[in-house]
Amino acid sequence: MSNSRTNTDTTQPRKRAMSNTNQAAGAQANPFCAFIEAQGGTITPDQFRSWLALQGITMADWARERGFRPREVSLVLNGQIKARYGRSFSIAVAMGLKPDPNRAQKQHAA
Repeated sequence: MSNSRTNTDTTQPRKRAMSNTNQAAGAQANPFCAFIEAQGGTITPDQFRSWLALQGITMADWARERGFRPREVSLVLNGQIKARYGRSFSIAVAMGLKPDPNRAQKQHAA
């Protein structure tokens, strides 16, 4: 019985830590946009990898937080998918590898 109690005790703090990480990740969305803007609106795959490393985030965690499959993100990041349209294009825009067409339209309208 002591084993089940020990497992419960270690699991609950871990869940709290994960929720704090998710909250911190939400707060980091704005610095990422600022980073992309500072780079001229788009970044290279190497710059994206460097940003992830500086933030201490894995590519898989970044993908899951945004509702993407890690494998798809990896394929886009490594250039194995061109990301010209569809889901892969959305991934590339979220990573800052391609300009956001919605943002460009808003800038031209203003």
